[in-house]
Amino acid sequence: MPSFKIIFATFTIPLSRLADIYGKKKLLIIAFLLFGIGSLLSGLSNGFYQLIGGRIIASFCWFILNFIILLFVNTL
Repeated sequence: MPSFKIIFATFTIPLSRLADIYGKKKLLIIAFLLFGIGSLLSGLSNGFYQLIGGRIIASFCWFILNFIILLFVNTL
């Protein structure tokens, strides 16, 4: 759990800046696409390192999705 808090604290300001520059909707769509690609890479992996790489991509994009959804909820 502490690693999640460190990642959240590290990427909160850059992601909010990216959401302001490019728009929340566009960043949400990009994160969904990259999450799908990471999940596809994990599912089609032939080895351990491919699986880990796909999981890293999917996990980071899950974090972006979680953050953007929190931004959407805060603007309601």
